[in-house]
Amino acid sequence: MVICKEALAKEGQLTTRDLAVRVIKAKNLDEDDHVLRSSITFRIVQAMRMQKKRGKVVSPGKQGALKIWALPPEIT
Repeated sequence: MVICKEALAKEGQLTTRDLAVRVIKAKNLDEDDHVLRSSITFRIVQAMRMQKKRGKVVSPGKQGALKIWALPPEIT
């Protein structure tokens, strides 16, 4: 989850697949393993949904079939 939040803070809005690629690279895993990428994508979706319920991230929409995630705007 920390890797995802850091990526969102640095790069702005990202899709679930983009976040999965960032996690795979950060953990030095095989980027060409499609099964691994699918598994990590599913785990990210579950984690991000829980974070959304807690107000830690927002989902401004979809890009095709992929959900877009972002950090919420700062409340002033």
